[in-house]
Amino acid sequence: RGRGGFGLDVAAPDGRAFVEWLARAGAGSGAQVFEIAGPAGAGRMAAAVALHEARAWFGACGPLTLVAPDPRELGPGCAIGRAMRPGATVVVPEFEGLPAAGPGIVERWRGEAAKKSAALVLITRPGEDAERSGRAGTDARWELPALDERRHWIPSMALAVTRAIEGSHAAPPLPGAAIAALWRQRWGRGVRGLAGLIRSAAAAGPITAQGLGASAREFGLEWRERIRPRE
Repeated sequence: RGRGGFGLDVAAPDGRAFVEWLARAGAGSGAQVFEIAGPAGAGRMAAAVALHEARAWFGACGPLTLVAPDPRELGPGCAIGRAMRPGATVVVPEFEGLPAAGPGIVERWRGEAAKKSAALVLITRPGEDAERSGRAGTDARWELPALDERRHWIPSMALAVTRAIEGSHAAPPLPGAAIAALWRQRWGRGVRGLAGLIRSAAAAGPITAQGLGASAREFGLEWRERIRPRE
């Protein structure tokens, strides 16, 4: 399979980099502790879902589970422990919010993950101190830049959103003019902003460049019809 459910296209630079990262990290080798870093809105959860799908390609058949554990309660019966089912991919969002857990948290769960061929995925922000936030010992780290810095991912992400709207993997890509219009925008709100705009335009009818612009203006968002050559 060349494209994950969230539109990660292995033919695009991000997709190739992610597949290479998975190969180096050994996504199919059973227990692994992964870190996916990046600013809010960079698509970190989309990457976590792609990682889960890649593990499925290697034979892991457990569920994808999102947990937000209480840093004061990290014993075997906590949310992470309950989610650690055979073959599962357990995702902990905003992991830097658990500094109270101490630097040994990863090691506490590595053994449990090994017993069940599960994976622990920590969603973090760039630049966080690994020891302070308890990330020492992760097996692999992938850092996502902001969406504005990787506009080549917009067609894949837009396709994933339209497929989710229509509930079908057969949904066609957006028209070229609509993709070009999305490419011209500033994406300070990241992937969430991109998805929200597409969903808003879809609610009004077929998605076009004009419809996207109308939806953006309706919500008071900046909409650029053209950009300067140096932008």
